[in-house]
Amino acid sequence: MNAQEIKNILIAYLRATNREIRIYQEKSIGDAVCDLMAVTDCLTGYEIKSDLDNYQRLGRQIKAYDRFFEQCYIVVGGRHLQSAEQKVPGNWGIITIQSDHVIVNRPAHAGNPDCASQLGALWKLELTNLLIKTGLPLYTYKSKQYIIDQIVQLVDQAEIKRHVAYELMCRDYAQFDAKDYSLHFGGAKGTGAGPITVNGLPAAEIVDALSEQNFGQMTLDQWIALYAQAKELQRSKEKEELCLVQAQAVPRTPHDIPYTDIEVSLGVPWVREGIINDFTCFLRTGSEAFAGKNDSARKYVSYEPLTGYWHVEDKQCRYRSADKTRVRSTYGLPDYSALYILEAALNLREIRRETEEETVAALEKQEAIEKLFKE
Repeated sequence: MNAQEIKNILIAYLRATNREIRIYQEKSIGDAVCDLMAVTDCLTGYEIKSDLDNYQRLGRQIKAYDRFFEQCYIVVGGRHLQSAEQKVPGNWGIITIQSDHVIVNRPAHAGNPDCASQLGALWKLELTNLLIKTGLPLYTYKSKQYIIDQIVQLVDQAEIKRHVAYELMCRDYAQFDAKDYSLHFGGAKGTGAGPITVNGLPAAEIVDALSEQNFGQMTLDQWIALYAQAKELQRSKEKEELCLVQAQAVPRTPHDIPYTDIEVSLGVPWVREGIINDFTCFLRTGSEAFAGKNDSARKYVSYEPLTGYWHVEDKQCRYRSADKTRVRSTYGLPDYSALYILEAALNLREIRRETEEETVAALEKQEAIEKLFKE
């Protein structure tokens, strides 16, 4: 059997033996390409060696697999069964496929993959989901690599692995048109241009979608359609670059903007820490302390420029004087004070509570706080 025949039998076997599974084929995993990736509650990689294949690239492939997957298998025909045990590490599993028979000769044992490598397989949109779930800043204007570095430093490894598996299991290609500014193909750096799309589909996500296709079953018409998409992508890229050049060549006339026309909201990066501190004092007490009296010298908030994270002190109002009605009723909730809501707004973090009713109530308080800040 050739590699494609082995792969087809393996896919059928995995789907029959797992209640919930999602399979990606020819998936890039850093320095190598995985023949087949299975997503369940963890990530498992399968390297296929048919009787016609050799082991020349296996050493490099093993390193890439071990960095990315919790479990790894080598899948062989009869010819490679004896030698496979000597070629792969002891934690790797071995599967033999002959005719339509699938034999698990040795089950895989869990390895220790690199979380940063796994996170690299997610779209920036999916990384944002993890930031929201763990209460981290959204790092809206940071690069994908910066976000990955922060997650690796601040989030437990087991939680990262669970999240990666969940996002890959639930990935929805209907979300192609979501605003994911990590997906840039071409274009000048620093222009702020959005991702190039083909019929609304970002190019990088088209490539990801193809990893779930069985190329052996694609018809000539499908290949022609794929080629047409690629040509359209190239034309879109050339058109965007031309528009950028023309836009940069047009002289721009400077003009003044009245301050009344500038929208100020919580979380914008150009409002200094002192102003937010004054407002937090006013939100807590309702007094004019924020206008320059002694109480405004207290430290109610802190800002970390490197991460863009705001921290509001004493959110439960245990140690400093505060108007409890104001903090837990007017602008907050009994079990979720106005200061928790303020911190979420400053970090541009989506508020999600235990129930839909609680979430709606918190969002209404957030809107009231935003209105007070603008006033």
